[in-house]
Amino acid sequence: MEYRARSVPLVRSSDALVALGGEAGTMIEALMAYAMGKPVIVLTGLGFSSDKLELAFPNAFDRRMTAQVTYTNDVRLAAQAACSGRSPPPASSWVGEDV
Repeated sequence: MEYRARSVPLVRSSDALVALGGEAGTMIEALMAYAMGKPVIVLTGLGFSSDKLELAFPNAFDRRMTAQVTYTNDVRLAAQAACSGRSPPPASSWVGEDV
């Protein structure tokens, strides 16, 4: 499958989408997941264009608030949010091991 065609089956088959830093394709997938009502977790602080999603859309990708959008710069909190289906707790309340 051509890389540009992967987005629809990838997003449709997911329970949540975690954007691990990326460019236009990653942002399209995040917006597509949101439009399909799937939680979106964006890992920020990686220096990719997807870091700017938080500046453009701090709370939701549009006023319909179709799905939850969570931003974090902590990979553990991103994984926790993806696996639990809930927003991660604030970083200050994390009591995990330091990496």
